[in-house]
Amino acid sequence: NGMQSALAWSTIYDAPNQRVMTPVSRNWSSGWGGFTLFDWDTYFGSYMCSLFNKDLAYANAIEMTKSITPFGFVPNYKAPFDNVSWDRSQPPIGSTVILNIYNQYHEKWFLQEVYDELLTWNRFWANKRDVNGYLSWGSNEIPDSLQSPGQQIHSAQAAQFESGLDNSPMFDGIPFNSKTNTMELADVGLMSLYIMDCCRRTW
Repeated sequence: NGMQSALAWSTIYDAPNQRVMTPVSRNWSSGWGGFTLFDWDTYFGSYMCSLFNKDLAYANAIEMTKSITPFGFVPNYKAPFDNVSWDRSQPPIGSTVILNIYNQYHEKWFLQEVYDELLTWNRFWANKRDVNGYLSWGSNEIPDSLQSPGQQIHSAQAAQFESGLDNSPMFDGIPFNSKTNTMELADVGLMSLYIMDCCRRTW
């Protein structure tokens, strides 16, 4: 099974935190201090794992969700040594993926384990990315103490990173509003994913 082999190749044991996870690739892991969890990549990976290994699916979905920041969102990425995208999230697909995994195994504790974090993340979009009733991708200002060297923050590029479509030409020429911390773009994709996230929260 090609999918199973690819996921198994990237799966690692994080000894300091005693947990198993499946980062996006070994190249990213070796270059970022041992592992890098990218938000929607990890959720998609957890769903793929659910097709052949329940425990690995649970582990990845829970670890990504538990990486939620004090600012109320699951970050674009999380790596060792507090290397986290403190300014931005990624597409809100967590509730959808987790509900799909639950529908395969029907273990309620799994939902209970992540419910509060998913609700907090859902509210982040309405609280921080709503501009005149429309949702836009964005990047918040963060203190200097949380910034990493060379990190893109509070810019059009950083807002594109939040979309998960980092270099898509659909964002070419879209200005970034430094007051609202968002692109000057009402994104139908984000709004659709947000509505889906809200609907999935009726479990």
